[in-house]
Amino acid sequence: GNKGFHHCSACLALDISSAMTAVRGATTRTTRAPVVMSENNKLAPCAQPENDPSFAAASDGFGAKLARDGGGPMPNIVAHPNDGRIVSKTAGRDAPKVLLELTEAAWRLEDRPTRRVALIVIDMQKEYAPYVDYVLPQCEALVTAFRAARRPVVWTNWAHRADDGWYSAADRVIGAGGIEDASNPQYTWSRDGAETIASLAPRDDEERAREIMSIHANKFADRDADGNPILYPMLKALDVDTVVLVGAWTDYCVAATAMAASDSWGFDCVTVTDAVASANVISDDASHSGLDVTNLFGRNAPSREVLDFLERS
Repeated sequence: GNKGFHHCSACLALDISSAMTAVRGATTRTTRAPVVMSENNKLAPCAQPENDPSFAAASDGFGAKLARDGGGPMPNIVAHPNDGRIVSKTAGRDAPKVLLELTEAAWRLEDRPTRRVALIVIDMQKEYAPYVDYVLPQCEALVTAFRAARRPVVWTNWAHRADDGWYSAADRVIGAGGIEDASNPQYTWSRDGAETIASLAPRDDEERAREIMSIHANKFADRDADGNPILYPMLKALDVDTVVLVGAWTDYCVAATAMAASDSWGFDCVTVTDAVASANVISDDASHSGLDVTNLFGRNAPSREVLDFLERS
C-alpha cells in the first residue's frame, strides 16, 4: 500500500522485498505473464505490452537492472513537505502531506555507448521568428553539431491554416475569433509562415524529405494522406532510439511531443532547456512553463550537455 506517504519523508522508504522477488522471477521466465486482469471487473479491457512500441522485451536489460539495483536508493526522487502547494478544496479530505519531486531522469546520454540520437526541430518557422529568436543560437549550434556528427535532423513546422477546411478539438479550444485580424494563434497566417527559419532550414533533398508540415501539437500524431503515421516510421527507418527536442512552444508542441515520444513510442527523450521557447503565460517563467512536464517523460538538459555527448560519441 501507500500508507508510508502520510507522515514524513523517512516513511517513503517502502518495503520492496516482495516486489523484487516477483521481478527476479519475471526476468528469469522465458514466457512473460500477461498484465493481470481486474479482480472486480472482468469486463475491463486489459492493456498488453507485447505489441506496444513503448515497451521493450526483458532482453533489453532493464529487467535485470531492476533485479540487481532494486534494493538501492533513488537519489533522483526527493520528498518535500506539502507547505501549501497542493490544497484540498473538499471538506473533510486532506491533501497529501508529502509531495515527491523527480529531480532528473535516472539515465544520462552517455549511459548507452551505442545510443542513436536524432534532433527534432519543432516549429522554428518564419511566422514565429519574433518569439523564438532568443533560443535561435542554441538551435543553430545543435543543428550544426548533429550534421557534423552525421546524426539525423527532423524538422516539423506548424502548417494549419484557418481556410484549409479541416478542424479539430484543438481549434475548438482556442475558438473561432481572431480571423479577420489574423490574431488567432491556432493558425499560420503569412504566406511563407510555415517555412523553417533560414539559418536552421534543410539544405538538400535528403534533409528536405525530413521536414514535416504539421497540424498537431504532438508531432507523432501527424499522418499522411493514407492515414499512416509520419514521424515514428521515419525515426525507426533511421534506427533512432533517442530524440532530442528543441523549438516552440515549450508548453504546447514540445511538451506534447516529449510525452508521446516516451509514453507512446518508447524513445528516450531529451528536451534542451536553453533551446526551447514559449510566448504563453502559464507560469512565472513563461519560457520554461512546460519543462516540469517534459522532466517527467525524459531528460531536461542544457545544449552544452548534448553538444558534449556528440563530441565524445
